[in-house]
Amino acid sequence: ELTIIAAYRQMNADAVLAIAMIAWPLGSLVGGLIYGALPHRHPPLVWLVGGLAITTFPAVWADGPWMLLPFLVLTGLFCAPALAAGAELISHLVPPSRRGEALGWQGTVSTAGNALAPPVIGFAIDQGGWASGFWWTAVLGTAATVATALLISVGRRRRTVAASDA
Repeated sequence: ELTIIAAYRQMNADAVLAIAMIAWPLGSLVGGLIYGALPHRHPPLVWLVGGLAITTFPAVWADGPWMLLPFLVLTGLFCAPALAAGAELISHLVPPSRRGEALGWQGTVSTAGNALAPPVIGFAIDQGGWASGFWWTAVLGTAATVATALLISVGRRRRTVAASDA
């Protein structure tokens, strides 16, 4: 949101800002409806979060306020599905007796991310303009996704080795 506001302000397009602030959640709504309509086999959470990060990159090259709108919709397509997939994954992996705690940790981590991101991205915007906000959001999100995918892979290998040793 901070980067969207910075982009439209730096483009002197405050009048289009309201439309932009609708475009992104509209993409999220459409993405959530598509995700919900899929058969029971949903894309993995890492793919959805990766999609959210990677689809942020094209916004960097928007050369005007109207060109930025479809990029915001594109990025939004992954937002609601990623949130839903996180809660869904917890509900499948964590036993009911521990689910409240797990969902609480998910909320805590989400709140921490929401608290840390604005100053970091705000600094990037201050240093390099609105496009830097999108760029660093995409880079950091992609790096976090790759790191998570690697950790999951290592964890699966360890379980496989432990199971074969037993």
